[in-house]
Amino acid sequence: MPCWYPNANSRVPYTRTQPPRLQADVVLRDLLELPVEQHFRGTAVHEAAHAVLLQSLGATVEWVVVRPYTELAGDEPAGENSAVYDMYVGDLLTCLAAGERAESRWLGESGLLTPVRAYAVELLAQGDRDMAGNLVRDLLGRELTFGVAVGEAFDYQSAHDAADAALDRCWPAVIAVADALVAHRRLDGEQIAALSAHAH
Repeated sequence: MPCWYPNANSRVPYTRTQPPRLQADVVLRDLLELPVEQHFRGTAVHEAAHAVLLQSLGATVEWVVVRPYTELAGDEPAGENSAVYDMYVGDLLTCLAAGERAESRWLGESGLLTPVRAYAVELLAQGDRDMAGNLVRDLLGRELTFGVAVGEAFDYQSAHDAADAALDRCWPAVIAVADALVAHRRLDGEQIAALSAHAH
């Protein structure tokens, strides 16, 4: 069972990767130390995983957009999607966790994963984890936990485990959608569904 490490100086309270010693003013995306093209592909894989898993669980994905970080203005996100869903909170957390788990998996399969990069991927998923915490709080009346109540919907280890299992089943579809996002930057739900169906 993975150990979760506390992060005293981060808005991401726990990570599966032991926090490295970092300068206080470090820019998170700089921790990845990847060329813009590889960083962009990691974002595409992250967003593709969200979209593919959402569709597989019955959500209506309207669109997904990705942007290279060199083109971002202010707090503009590198990737985002619009989806309509009505599903069990545990499934929603699985879809949220799938982004960071897919990005780490892609880095590993590409021979690019290091402990610092694994840590950075978790921190850069702060928005997903914030949403997960809000869902657990609003829908279950609990606080999101990390590895202390495995098997429960409110524990993020459960979401990670479910996301890893789902990615095993749909990995070709995630990569196909990521390839198309890199090429086109925006896909609608019909395009994502067609790519997923063709990849299986």
